[in-house]
Amino acid sequence: MGLLSRIFGENIEKQKLSKFKELESKFGGDSDLLGNMKAVWLTSRGNHYGANRKYEKALNDFTEAIQICPSHIPAYVAMATSYREIGKLDDAQDVIHKAMDALGTAGELYQGSEFELYNQMAAVYFLKHDKNNFLVWAERAITAYEDPERQAKLKFAIEAGVIDGADDQEIIESLRGLINEIKGEN
Repeated sequence: MGLLSRIFGENIEKQKLSKFKELESKFGGDSDLLGNMKAVWLTSRGNHYGANRKYEKALNDFTEAIQICPSHIPAYVAMATSYREIGKLDDAQDVIHKAMDALGTAGELYQGSEFELYNQMAAVYFLKHDKNNFLVWAERAITAYEDPERQAKLKFAIEAGVIDGADDQEIIESLRGLINEIKGEN
């Protein structure tokens, strides 16, 4: 990174155009694959921004990813997370609903994403202190997580070294604990 970039920050538009040009040279003949790869890249960069609390940049990247590839479910999940992090819970809910609509047209690639979406919705209701809706969505998330087809994909990803699976297991344990705690109050 040059001195000016360190002082004034990176030129994110130039970075994006350079990456898109590279992707177009690799995947230009397949517009669906190209759109998906652009969305993957934007979502990845947006996740980086979100992890560094640069939520406006993150949200811009997620928005563009969804515009390019409306069936790219990870962009919706990441966008909902960013909205949740900045306290825009209604916006997070809207994004999750749009993702659920998109899931119907997403095809095989993103089948199994229900767990992530339902967990996001449960988190929003938890933060809104809406116990009844939290219970509904948390139980849906657990059911989606336990789906045999999702478990087979998860096992494959773990064995391939793509993920370790520990995060999802921790989420499930947390959801179960919260469900038990809330039901114990009633």
